[in-house]
Amino acid sequence: MAKRKFVSLEEYKKAMKPDVELSFDKKLPFLSLNSPSKTIFTAWHGNLPVVLLVGAHGTAYTVRADINHWNVDVYSILYDNESENFTVKYSFEEYHKIGEGFDYIPEFLKKEIPEKTKKEIESKK
Repeated sequence: MAKRKFVSLEEYKKAMKPDVELSFDKKLPFLSLNSPSKTIFTAWHGNLPVVLLVGAHGTAYTVRADINHWNVDVYSILYDNESENFTVKYSFEEYHKIGEGFDYIPEFLKKEIPEKTKKEIESKK
């Protein structure tokens, strides 16, 4: 059984943008989620209720190269009332194994991706 991973409240608040806006970088901003060596880019988004944290949740994505395809690893980040941290759950999504290149990136990520990251991806062809 995999070891449970956590994201601190401080890490979560620092990483999330208002209005559930996607953020992009080379690696995830959470210490418990290591980006694999063949990571192409990461993205994350989430909400942060002002009053009660019970409904706070986010999602992190790692797009990484594998042999003859890319993978999109998806992590759900859910607030845990007992620990007052966020619990991370790995999700095996339908787009886990995708083709190589920008055209195969899930649409919701593709439409938000910064131009700099897009150029880096296209240069890997």
